Amino acid sequence: MAEFMEMMKEGWEGFSSVREAGIDESAISEALDLLTNANRMPAHRHEYLVKEAIATTDFPTLLGNIIDRQLIANYKLPSTITEWRQYIKVAPGGVPDFNDVERNRVDGVDQRLLPVSDGVFQPAKPSTTQYKYHLNTYGRVFEITRKALINDAMGAFADIPTRFARAALRTEAYFATNLFCTASGPRSTFFGASIVDAGQTITNLGALPLTIGNLETTLTLMSQQVDPQGEAIEIEGTHLVVPPALYLTAKSILTSTSKFYVDVQGGAGASIVAYPTANVISDLPIVLHKNPTLKTIDVGGKVDTTWYLLADPAEGAAMEVGFLRGQESPEICIKASDKASTSGGVMSPFSGDFASDKIAYRVRHDMGGATMDPRLAYAQTGS
Repeated sequence: MAEFMEMMKEGWEGFSSVREAGIDESAISEALDLLTNANRMPAHRHEYLVKEAIATTDFPTLLGNIIDRQLIANYKLPSTITEWRQYIKVAPGGVPDFNDVERNRVDGVDQRLLPVSDGVFQPAKPSTTQYKYHLNTYGRVFEITRKALINDAMGAFADIPTRFARAALRTEAYFATNLFCTASGPRSTFFGASIVDAGQTITNLGALPLTIGNLETTLTLMSQQVDPQGEAIEIEGTHLVVPPALYLTAKSILTSTSKFYVDVQGGAGASIVAYPTANVISDLPIVLHKNPTLKTIDVGGKVDTTWYLLADPAEGAAMEVGFLRGQESPEICIKASDKASTSGGVMSPFSGDFASDKIAYRVRHDMGGATMDPRLAYAQTGS
């Protein structure tokens, strides 16, 4: 290896770095436009001009500069980034302002009727449970000088609005996932063996790994939940939310048409016989969601084995996220220039501000939310 390194130091006389070639930005930009056919020329004309350019003496240096400065592609936004809206309720109509949002759940009045004795009707005794949250503002500012934007031959900053939009989607996903998941796993104020809601103690946390049998068990446990008056709750549509590590396991469980159970015949040392039987799980209205944000939030060591079962928002609100009314989407804007031309005309935002020639982009998003009814959710840590 030492001999190879010494050999690499020799034989480069007459060569220089493409960064030291003295090629100006406009030439590099023109070469890049030609290579990428940015002007959408017909194929025959584009091919002819490329061949002509290759024959010039400075084209290798131009190409070297382009390769040297090539941008790394943006990370692809996960297609699952907005799926949280399917299993977390979004406040209908938005939230009117930044004051506390009150959500009241009234229980009672719909429980079984009591016998009427001597013409006396027993009064209904409803109970009210209140949940509160308020909106917070999230945002970011990005500044770039007019000169840097002009010199941006590779277009590194041409997609700032798109990047801000991706940032807003990631913020939504993080906020929504953080309602039920924390750095240590399932949120302890919402999942546990002694969660209290409306005066009722609720168990909605276990340690079962994700299998067909354990999913059946968890569905059964959810179906056994009762409201504060002791009436049974009917939950039909559910959502299975898993980290990427459990996605294939969950997919297999929900799509397999059969399962096997083992029967040991004849006592110890006898043969073990596997019997197939129908997997009824595949026929149930369970929607699978891969949530990569769980890996970002949960650093407690069990994220790859923890899974969540949530009732469909149409069945009731386990959680809610709200956005400012009329501004449910993020606001992405560019700062108007405070300069005016000598003729009095308004100047483009891309001309920069008067003092520093800076161009400023800003994104703003208002959101809030809270956990609500723990009866409509179940978490299993897998160990």
